[in-house]
Amino acid sequence: MSSVERELSNGSNSAIQAEIQKLPHFGVLVATVAFRISAIASFLLLGLFTSSFVVQTVVTLLLLALDFWTVKNISGRILVGLRWWNQVQPDGSNALLFEFRPETDVSNSVERNVFWWSLYLAPICWTLLGLICILKFELNWLFVVFIAFVLQTTQLSAYWQCARVASKGKSWSTADSLGAVTYMSRQFERLGAVFKRSSETNQESNRGGEP
Repeated sequence: MSSVERELSNGSNSAIQAEIQKLPHFGVLVATVAFRISAIASFLLLGLFTSSFVVQTVVTLLLLALDFWTVKNISGRILVGLRWWNQVQPDGSNALLFEFRPETDVSNSVERNVFWWSLYLAPICWTLLGLICILKFELNWLFVVFIAFVLQTTQLSAYWQCARVASKGKSWSTADSLGAVTYMSRQFERLGAVFKRSSETNQESNRGGEP
């Protein structure tokens, strides 16, 4: 390598390091994006290394769970100064509670943009994957896609509501819509009802085809 090439390489490395140093929470930012991308990559590419549906499902769901936990408990609080959690009310209902830090305490625009864009893009990606599964008649994967979609939309909905509450200047608030746990449970109930109706339809068609 010539001296010119070494200087260019050192210059580019220095530029990259300088940009990274501008990000005060670079590790959190990487974890936020890495788990989200890893879950999608596992769903798409893990089949190249194993033919086991169970292994692919477990690994993908594990990565989705890690992503959900990281974004909910770490990324939102550090990158955008928002926090939400579900609380069971005395009457047994679920409600979302929100907290936020002042905008001046969360000043890095790059970290904010990456956080919000990852929240918006993740449900879109899983929706497209679900459509692909339907078109390819790989219906067994729809359950994984559905869980991923519910988790991602729950995060997006909760943080969107939290940001709305923060814009009103309140330190905390109870959501005026479904809590995350209630939303997820209702979606799983709907999915179960769909599978139940599909099973009943198949049984009736099989009985009708018997002589």
